[in-house]
Amino acid sequence: MALRPRRCAHAIALGNAGQPLPAVSLLRPLHQQRAAQLGPDHPDTLSARHDIARYLAEAGRVSEAVDLLDRLAADRRRVLGPRHTATLVTLSSKARFLRERGDAPQALQLFRELLPDMTAVLGPDHVDVLLARQELGRTLGHTGLVSDALACLSTVLEDHERLLGAAHPHTLSTRFELALLTARSGDLHGALRQLQALLAEQERILGMHSRTLSTRHQLGRLLAQTGEPEKALEALSGVLSDQERFHGPAHPRTLATRYDRLLVARHTQNPQETAAQLAALREDCRRTLGETHPLTRTITTALGAS
Repeated sequence: MALRPRRCAHAIALGNAGQPLPAVSLLRPLHQQRAAQLGPDHPDTLSARHDIARYLAEAGRVSEAVDLLDRLAADRRRVLGPRHTATLVTLSSKARFLRERGDAPQALQLFRELLPDMTAVLGPDHVDVLLARQELGRTLGHTGLVSDALACLSTVLEDHERLLGAAHPHTLSTRFELALLTARSGDLHGALRQLQALLAEQERILGMHSRTLSTRHQLGRLLAQTGEPEKALEALSGVLSDQERFHGPAHPRTLATRYDRLLVARHTQNPQETAAQLAALREDCRRTLGETHPLTRTITTALGAS
């Protein structure tokens, strides 16, 4: 039986378009087929395992993804060597998902250990090095080092624009992260302007895309923080409707939008209604994301304070 490269391309396209679980459903039998026909240590078999892990993380199953990448990094180190590109990229993915699981200090340490090797092996202008530097900047922000994060990502943005162009998705993604850090630094109106300009570019270049939806979500949050709750509620209601249609109601980004919309809407609701909606959302997060996911923990804390 042929290995069906079109099926792999279809799975990657689904995952990159913001539909990670359908991608995983296609990748699992593909991995089994590769393991049977090529062997468990073949680079293509190992690559399928990496793709499964990253799309599981995109779907909110972050701890499962970290465990898969732990085993994959050991296998790639054994088969390919510790400084092979695929080994280094696996470790970079592991660091990213450690942060998303809530282990930002551990992720920061891993990125700092990893980047010198990645730069030495791949060169400073390699796209995987640029992406790892972007993730380092995000992680610095998550550990409270906002000034360091802004400096790091500003340099990454310059390199993305120089090497990839202003319209490249990686460049747009770095602009998004810089806007979030600008807000975290206290300049909410500056961040709002950055996101509005970015959204216009994303809608032109990407159309209806998970990254465009994320920008709209963050715009809604910033409108609430800058004292425009009615505009914020309208924006978050609109993006929630599109998230449910694009990602599905159980996707972590949809659930996060539900939570932020509820935070804005609660000012017009009685406390009992807000508590009931929070409790329902927590159950959905527990079922989909697990008890230890950061969003589940955040909602549990909010319920305890209500």
